[in-house]
Amino acid sequence: MSYRPYPDAVLRSTRQEEFYNQYRQFGLKLLAYVYAVDPDDLDIDPDYQISRGEKLVTQSKEEAVERIRYLLKTQGRTGTLYQLIGNLKQFHDEDDEHKLLLFVELSECQHLLEIDEPFAALLRGATFLEKTLGERLSSSSSLAFLTQEARDNDVISTKQEQFAQFVRECRNDAGHNFWLETEYSYVVHEHAVHTLICLLDSLLQRWYQTRWNLVTPRLSPERCLRIVRDEFEFQWGAHNGLRQWSTDSMALRYDRR
Repeated sequence: MSYRPYPDAVLRSTRQEEFYNQYRQFGLKLLAYVYAVDPDDLDIDPDYQISRGEKLVTQSKEEAVERIRYLLKTQGRTGTLYQLIGNLKQFHDEDDEHKLLLFVELSECQHLLEIDEPFAALLRGATFLEKTLGERLSSSSSLAFLTQEARDNDVISTKQEQFAQFVRECRNDAGHNFWLETEYSYVVHEHAVHTLICLLDSLLQRWYQTRWNLVTPRLSPERCLRIVRDEFEFQWGAHNGLRQWSTDSMALRYDRR
């Protein structure tokens, strides 16, 4: 005997899904808004202040935007994203949640690049790569070996593996050295952020067959790799059981060691 749900149950389920979908779409618009405005330029309504421990339930899209404006002005993008993404996760399944975080990370990398903060972009971006690859592979390996494992399991392409290992290499330089005494030129780190944006954009296409229209890579994937090989003179190959970039041959004008 097959089970057939009552019509009203089906209707409730359909309406709930329509509501969730509308909320998800509106949430993406709010996310885009967070990165489209300058918090310093916003005028805010003090009625949207919430004392610690209290909650505010917005009754309309207009009120939701006003609340986001208030958060941007008083807590900046980071504090606003903490609350916005926390709310949006309730309406996304696990796979969609990863896509949402890819949108955020792409926007964050672009924003940090525009304000000349490549080190911050690399540190955050590499941490995100380690998180998302580790969850996809159910592995706690370091980013270096997660990247190779992801390629071996066809989670990423060879080109994406090369992108990720270049980003990791530059992240290590930024993370392990005083920011004014990195071993690689500032130009190398800046290019690594462009490469990171290319990588994240390509992962969206590979995993979800979509793109985030708020961020468009400035360089093509081919050009990104050509600069690494031909301009910086990094060499790709296997070293100590790991496919990675060797910096021993780095062009002298970019080598600060």
